[in-house]
Amino acid sequence: MASRMGLIGCLIVVVALLNGETTQVTAAVEYQVGDSLGWTVPPNISYYSNWASSKKFFVGDTLNAFIFNTL
Repeated sequence: MASRMGLIGCLIVVVALLNGETTQVTAAVEYQVGDSLGWTVPPNISYYSNWASSKKFFVGDTLNAFIFNTL
């Protein structure tokens, strides 16, 4: 019984270590909403939807929408 528990414990440690090697760590990113266009009246109705769909957001990322471009 003790050897079975030891084997299970070793298996859990190996799985945890292997899982840690495949986990990707990323740093937080600050996005300027709309990129070079900024936060303004968009040229078309889907501009910001298209912009957002081209990004992959993660927990910790921030959206900077308060840089206004004047025309």
